[in-house]
Amino acid sequence: MWVPFTALKTLREITISSMFGVLTALFTVLVLAVTSLQHKYTDVYHGPEFDGAPTHEFIIGKGIPSAIASISFMYAGSVAFPHVEGNMRKPQQFGWMLFVANTLVCGAYLLSSVTGYVAFGDQTVSPILNNLPNLAIVNAATIVIIVHCVFALPVMLVSASLELELALGVMPGILGKKKELAWRVFMRTVTMGVLLGISIAIPYFGQVIDLVSAISTTVVFFMVPVFCYVKLLGWNRIPKYELLLCGVLAAIGGVACVWGLIDAIKSLQTAVQLGHG
Repeated sequence: MWVPFTALKTLREITISSMFGVLTALFTVLVLAVTSLQHKYTDVYHGPEFDGAPTHEFIIGKGIPSAIASISFMYAGSVAFPHVEGNMRKPQQFGWMLFVANTLVCGAYLLSSVTGYVAFGDQTVSPILNNLPNLAIVNAATIVIIVHCVFALPVMLVSASLELELALGVMPGILGKKKELAWRVFMRTVTMGVLLGISIAIPYFGQVIDLVSAISTTVVFFMVPVFCYVKLLGWNRIPKYELLLCGVLAAIGGVACVWGLIDAIKSLQTAVQLGHG
């Protein structure tokens, strides 16, 4: 992960890495969907991973807000969109690109969630790959998704690092190519080290991340864009139906934030009591 993050400066240079990440993710989704349906519970056959027949509910009302908090992760790529648009050969196609990207991501989420829940119901665990039998293709998907994280995370980190480097004047035109390279490698190495240290040092890391994301992602992806949009255009210049939609989005984000935060605190409390993360 350190190599592509430090060696590749901009999103244009990291395109191949991101494409590989997309392909690995799609491979894992297809393996999950097909294998889940092939090994779902039946009265005639069910694998040892089942603890009795799974149950299904069409809507679990109490889980909707926390689910929205988790689903908001789908839009985490928006932090890189300005850099993506800035590095496109034809920036006027950004809207079309955004539509295709969101469609693919939504499709992958739906395919994974629907097939997984149909197969495992209330016995679905996280990560869902742990529900699948010990097959070669499943092990391959597990390895591939780990590789996906290695190649996907630099896409997010590069965007943030570019903003920091521009703010501090770490550019070839100011420092020269050699000094700029040295400072870039140093700063990004420190960034990677800090992230690694935090992930190792914080106990119950998964639950803490859920807690932080419940606060941050719902606010950043549901509420902040609405407030900025209204602030930039002004109340009087926005049609009433758009104001209504903005209000609905902000309300959804607020409810998901509060409810997701409550669920995350309960999950962290349970993990602490049980003594494992």
